Amino acid sequence: EGTNYADILGMGFMPFPLVAMITLTATKVGFGLAPRYFRSNPRLLSLANAYSAGIFLAGGLSHLLPEASHAFAMLANEGWKLPENMAFVLCGGGFMATLFIEKLLFMTDSVDKDSDGEEMADVQHKSGAHGHGHNHNEDHGHCHTHGIVFTDPNASVLPFILTAVLCFHSFIGGMALGIQSNNAKAFIIFVAIISHKWVEAFSLGVSFVRAGTSAAMMVRFILGFAASSPVGIAAGWMLRASIAGHANALVAALDAIASGTFIYIAAVDLIAEEFVTARDKFWKFSALCGGFMTLVILSWVTPHEH
Repeated sequence: EGTNYADILGMGFMPFPLVAMITLTATKVGFGLAPRYFRSNPRLLSLANAYSAGIFLAGGLSHLLPEASHAFAMLANEGWKLPENMAFVLCGGGFMATLFIEKLLFMTDSVDKDSDGEEMADVQHKSGAHGHGHNHNEDHGHCHTHGIVFTDPNASVLPFILTAVLCFHSFIGGMALGIQSNNAKAFIIFVAIISHKWVEAFSLGVSFVRAGTSAAMMVRFILGFAASSPVGIAAGWMLRASIAGHANALVAALDAIASGTFIYIAAVDLIAEEFVTARDKFWKFSALCGGFMTLVILSWVTPHEH
């Protein structure tokens, strides 16, 4: 028999799924809004962005992809006819899908591309329109203002893509928890989820602050991200009976796709953005490694969702 939720939490007056929803929501909102309190420090935000890149890279390579690969292997042992590299194929599909969404659907030609010199001049001209009172040509000569202001309109899309990706991942995790009929296993999944949601929420908050998003819009999207886990839990609970036989395959496929999106965000967006200039490059690399190891260690010391 599974362990009773009330015995685990000492809260007999409140069902565990509700406790999980409230806890996950509060964690996401708190850590998601935290970066606004140091938005006036661009150097700290730059290091935080590099730290976030490490989190996303580890999330894809050491968390989601191994989980998906293990789940597909278990399905093969149960008699499912699946290619051995199914998780990696879907990971590549997630990478390509994110590339398509960001670079093909949302990318616009905002600069004059007749020549490289004219394009850079146009970018530098636009960067001067933000009115921050800095000399943009002294140290940088690229489309950032001391690493915090985006003059390329396409860069402002990143926080919204991150929100969609993280909501997708949170919804999957919520469903994995909601479909469980065994209480003890559901609690283990909850611990695994909440152990890394705080770092994901923080990374999302950093991306909004770096893009110069208004406080009101940032709050709306952080609240949307916070709601994704409770919605996933509720959906999994309601669909428990109908998808019980295919739940593991569904979660494995979605985890593999999500791993590709995490790797894309880390490598193509965050790392490429931070290392476009040599300023604080060793500190940024240290922050990148720190973020990577943070999630790796969390994956080692917390229970797995198998």
